[in-house]
Amino acid sequence: GGINSLVVLSGCITKSEHWKNISEDDWNMDINVNLNLSFFLARAAMKKMYQGGQIILVGTESAIHGGSPTSLAYGVAKRGIECLVQGLAREGSRNNILVNGIRLGFIRSGFHQRWQNKTEDDLTNRENLVLLKRAGEPEEAAAMMIYLLSGWSKFITGQMIPVTGGDWL
Repeated sequence: GGINSLVVLSGCITKSEHWKNISEDDWNMDINVNLNLSFFLARAAMKKMYQGGQIILVGTESAIHGGSPTSLAYGVAKRGIECLVQGLAREGSRNNILVNGIRLGFIRSGFHQRWQNKTEDDLTNRENLVLLKRAGEPEEAAAMMIYLLSGWSKFITGQMIPVTGGDWL
């Protein structure tokens, strides 16, 4: 009857255009998908975590650096994830609910192709900006999520853990 764990992997950029030109509807869509969805799912799950549990929300490394002019709403929403993680962790601790986030760097997940129309050359150029000179793999992000859901992470809450390959350093 209860919920043990919740992982929210939502993310999109409605339109990759400069913030000066983004419509109110597109701004709201990015905030809804990238922030509001995480909040309402986490809140609903916390009400059903009778024996404690874990919640993992996904942010982005670029948000802590101000995002970009063509993904500002996305960056604002993902920076809000950091606030959610800390605030919900404080509340959840009373009931042994651990709330953490993963701050992803450049992951080869299809996101950049789908939402930003990046070409293979664009992706290669972006990979070269990462200290490890490659994109992360979805499995590497999943491994961190599995760790946070395991019994090995019982003393971690309220943290945004970077999975970035040294991106943005």
